[in-house]
Amino acid sequence: ERMAKAQLQQAQAAVTVAQAAYNEVKGNPRIGQLPQSLQLQQATLALEAAQAQYDKVVKGATNDVISGAYAQLAQARAQLARLEDGAKPAQVDAAEAQVKQAETALYLAQLQLDKTSIDAPVTGTIVDLSVDVGNMLAPGMPVATIMSHENEVVIQVEETQLADLRMGQGATLLVDAYPNQLFTGEVTRIAPELNPATRTVAVTIRPDDGDQLLAPGMFTTVELIN
Repeated sequence: ERMAKAQLQQAQAAVTVAQAAYNEVKGNPRIGQLPQSLQLQQATLALEAAQAQYDKVVKGATNDVISGAYAQLAQARAQLARLEDGAKPAQVDAAEAQVKQAETALYLAQLQLDKTSIDAPVTGTIVDLSVDVGNMLAPGMPVATIMSHENEVVIQVEETQLADLRMGQGATLLVDAYPNQLFTGEVTRIAPELNPATRTVAVTIRPDDGDQLLAPGMFTTVELIN
């Protein structure tokens, strides 16, 4: 927001300078062809773009804003097309500047709209939603709690059994919640260091749970398949 505000203030200052230069020559009958006229038009367009960007940063873009930006771009392009045949160079330059301003406004509006979407870093199920529709969010603010569908089981394997461990090794899992069902899985990680107190190594197993029956915290008995 601070950057957008600074850009807005800079654009306002540029308009003031361009307006002063324009005022010095506004009595000239060929004023429309003078560079001061073009500079004022371009500075005004830049100010409008900076104001639009500042408003989007403060309020956020909506689909209506995007539609309006598309309409402004189409209008600017149509105006440029009309002026390209027989128009004065200053008029064409001003129309081209207006097209660029509309393209920038559309890009910024789309960028702001994209920022209103939040993508989860994992695949899972939302188990708790921390915000309501319309709430203002601060950077780093928790939005939801997601339970991952890719559960893992970590077991401690004794030092004497390390020689039998390997990545991808199969395992069977008996879960207290499903006493009549046998789950399978495989070793996905073997810790690189021993626990000096227990002389064990942590081994991570990812169970095959296509039906998504398993949940964090369930008691599980694991047997590695040699």
